[in-house]
Amino acid sequence: MPEEASPILDNPAESSAEKGVIPEPVLSIGCIVHFVEPDGSENGIHRAAVVSMDYDGKKMVLSVAQPCRMPFVLVAKTPHDEDKKAPGTWHFPERV
Repeated sequence: MPEEASPILDNPAESSAEKGVIPEPVLSIGCIVHFVEPDGSENGIHRAAVVSMDYDGKKMVLSVAQPCRMPFVLVAKTPHDEDKKAPGTWHFPERV
């Protein structure tokens, strides 16, 4: 008789998600983040961006996607702002 298949080991990320615990995102070169483009309003326009360089662990150089303009614009020394998401800053994409 064939051997019984061994159970698949649990993936810690799946186990955490099932328990309602979502792991914190890890920032590295190539990560997708949101850049808040200043547009004169207090909210700005959220644009997709790719982390191109880690400047000092808090400020990043971003390649920002610009629809209907140059495809990407580099934005240097962009500060992180996860709370207010103020114009001129970056944050991790909102979870939906």
